[in-house]
Amino acid sequence: MPDRGCGEAGALVPPADGGIPGGGMLRLFLLPLLVVAIGMAIVAIVSLASGARRTPEECLRDLKSADPSRRGAAAYDLAQILARPGEGERLRRDPAFRRALEAALGAGAKSGWIRIYLVDALSAIGDPASAPALRRVLDDGDAEAAAHAAIALGRLADLGSLEALIGMSRHADARRRKAAVYALRAFIAPAAAARLKEALADSVPGVGWNAALSLSHLGDPAAVLALESMLDRARLAAMRIPPAPGAASAPMSAAETDEILAAAAAGAARLRAPALRPALERLVASDPSARVRDAARRALEAEGREKKSKVPSPKS
Repeated sequence: MPDRGCGEAGALVPPADGGIPGGGMLRLFLLPLLVVAIGMAIVAIVSLASGARRTPEECLRDLKSADPSRRGAAAYDLAQILARPGEGERLRRDPAFRRALEAALGAGAKSGWIRIYLVDALSAIGDPASAPALRRVLDDGDAEAAAHAAIALGRLADLGSLEALIGMSRHADARRRKAAVYALRAFIAPAAAARLKEALADSVPGVGWNAALSLSHLGDPAAVLALESMLDRARLAAMRIPPAPGAASAPMSAAETDEILAAAAAGAARLRAPALRPALERLVASDPSARVRDAARRALEAEGREKKSKVPSPKS
């Protein structure tokens, strides 16, 4: 999957966007997901080749192994265990298990994709006590692990992490900036809204688009102009964006364009701004994607309900 690919889930196991209301992050300019996916596929094959289903205790032991393939398989298996009903629910409530994951993240997990699994496991547990360990990953040398940590901190809505996320949203690496502005949607705080408004003008489109979507989650009309530009298929088709950091610019694929349009329509549905009605009506009338037409139709219906609710009842 190319670095600019923008998926509504856009996540590994467990989904990185699952805990933040309203859906996923536009992943343009975020990370070399193909490299990560290959690494994780190798880990999954190693894990499956081991045969018997391992216990959480065995996986935690293997996280300390000198063999990176064993550490990777252990991190993968732990992510799978956490997703299971019953056993996963028990582990998510076990503070000793959480602390063991935090220790593994801080000590022996050097490979980026292993760190991603550990970060996502802590995110799935959802304990605010993990925030300090996750904040340390924001300064990680691996941009993908740092991005997942930012999203996890957004999922926790940990106010103690707000300053660190605002700082990351100004990072020189656009991949980190985009993850940080995505996470800031979880904070109803003046500092978060102010930074998101600044990020609308970011030189990298993916950062500004995610800032607009985050502002729409906060109900801030400052997102309207950016959403209007995101709802223009012809404008998006004319853009040329690097498929990976440092690569030559190229047009976005139809699937990527559909993701942006659908996400912008969802943002419009949250804001219910009359100014977005013409752009939404054009999409409903003629967009080639059924998914985009449906998203635009839902946004118009939401705006219509808002308008109707504001009409005064006739006097009897």
